[in-house]
Amino acid sequence: MKTVNLYQFNGDPRVPRPWRQCLLEIYEFCNTAVRPFYREAAEAAIGRARDKGLDTIVELGAGHGPLTRLMVEDPRAEGLRFVVCDLIPAVDQYQELERRYPGKVTAITESVDFSRPREWGRGALLLLCAAIHHVPDEARSEVIRAMSVSAGGVMVFVPVRKTWLSLVLSLLIVFPALALPIGFIKRPGTLRRILWCWLLPVVPLMAGWDALGGVLRQWSDVQWRCAIAEQTGGNRKPEINNGLNQQMIAW
Repeated sequence: MKTVNLYQFNGDPRVPRPWRQCLLEIYEFCNTAVRPFYREAAEAAIGRARDKGLDTIVELGAGHGPLTRLMVEDPRAEGLRFVVCDLIPAVDQYQELERRYPGKVTAITESVDFSRPREWGRGALLLLCAAIHHVPDEARSEVIRAMSVSAGGVMVFVPVRKTWLSLVLSLLIVFPALALPIGFIKRPGTLRRILWCWLLPVVPLMAGWDALGGVLRQWSDVQWRCAIAEQTGGNRKPEINNGLNQQMIAW
């Protein structure tokens, strides 16, 4: 399947805030209630931090922070510290996490661009979940290089693969997106979800488009290995685990 860089709504600062909020909630709903993707990513990240002797997990491109919330609530995370940040930070949610878990969660409320190096420390594990496939193909090597020099370890979780099955499943995201107002009925923002998911169903279509584009942008194992070897000078050996409709890359 050929790599095609379609426009992605996710990460575009021009997207109106209510649409972005709904879009992030759709991703959370799909990756928690529909499939256990976030839970599996949280468990794998904590396990790797423990195995490698790292003390901090930094979630880049965290959206509104559902994955960090899952990690910090995991009993195995005792003693680990967490940092939550994004290019377009969800300031209220990040600060709420920091207040709820003082001394354990650090909220960065300014914009953090993960394509640029930043000194997180050699004891840090950088975590990028459900985000790399939204990065254009030509910019991905720069992201790999920046993350590699910024911390002691990197994990990337992708909720799609470059397969025909993922292509079909990506189009079906419209249906759980339409169910969002019911799935999150107990959360604030019900009227916003009803408006943009039911009355004017703009956001489910956006989610379907982004999911389709994510599949078409996804790399093969060979592309990942070559890019990581090139950007790290061969100093880090990547580990790649493929699921039916997801992928984990760590180095």
